[in-house]
Amino acid sequence: MRHRRPLRPIIVLVLVAACAPAGGPLPERPLGLFPFRQNVLVGLIDQNGQVVVQPTFEFVGETDGDLIAARTAGRWGYVDRQGQFRIEPKYDEAGNFVDDRAPVATDGRAGYIDSTGELAVEARFDAARSFAEGLAAVRLHGLWGWVDADGDTAIQPRFAFTRNFSQGLAAAREDEDGLLGFVDQTGAWAIEPAFLEAYSFSENVVAVQTQDQTWGFVHTDGTFALSPGYYWAYSFSDGYAAVRVGARWGYIDHQGNQVVAPRFDRAEPFSDGLAPVQEDGLWGYVSAAGELAIPLRFIGAEPFHGGLAVVTEDRRAWGYIDTRGEWVWAPTE
Repeated sequence: MRHRRPLRPIIVLVLVAACAPAGGPLPERPLGLFPFRQNVLVGLIDQNGQVVVQPTFEFVGETDGDLIAARTAGRWGYVDRQGQFRIEPKYDEAGNFVDDRAPVATDGRAGYIDSTGELAVEARFDAARSFAEGLAAVRLHGLWGWVDADGDTAIQPRFAFTRNFSQGLAAAREDEDGLLGFVDQTGAWAIEPAFLEAYSFSENVVAVQTQDQTWGFVHTDGTFALSPGYYWAYSFSDGYAAVRVGARWGYIDHQGNQVVAPRFDRAEPFSDGLAPVQEDGLWGYVSAAGELAIPLRFIGAEPFHGGLAVVTEDRRAWGYIDTRGEWVWAPTE
């Protein structure tokens, strides 16, 4: 049985500098942009809740770059941070810019453009992802491989499943029902296929599901950092990882020490010193000390990014809170 991480409605956030844990003063942060929805359309606010771009778009992509993917009238293009189109909306799909390349698709074929809107890599793929660590995963004839920024093949398509590169390695499996391992940027197996499931490397380790269906963490050399034994585990972030022990979730550190006892129904990764946790159907935020820094009062909640977190009290309207639990943007539909 392969575990899949539960999904909830997510608004994409910009990643900026981390802020202090709840209860302390909020330091000044670089300007970030955050999407909000109002009367069906999407606009952008800053981290103080001030509207920067009025609701204009149907959807937007990640907002941390100078160019932001945005859809209007069913077509994707790219806008600047003031909401003005710099690359006209003409694509069926559009991804995020990384290293001056963004994946775009039209009529079922995907390629890459540069920040001027010029085609940098011919649209010859079935699917294409954003670049990570200099390579981008692309699918051709049903199989995944990787290309470089010029579109040259770095790793031949031979995988039924891949994740993006992280810390020099990418999770991959050659057969849909086969075991998963990790390849390096030459396509060689750095860690031989031995796992049912795995995430991407973070903080020098990765959560993997072994063939006995328990989860543990391995180093980049494939040796176990923390032995399997968890019912489920997520990647490390902010020095901690969410793990499921029996039916309950808690958090461990890199030595495997229990820093937050497993007492929650669900749990998400730490960021900005807090992590979303659920109990009895309601979400709040726990600190690394195991204290509920923000009480359980939300129907849905996402991890903090750039000092703000997306939350909802009714699943229809979503808003943003800061690390003190105070509204920065009241929920809108």
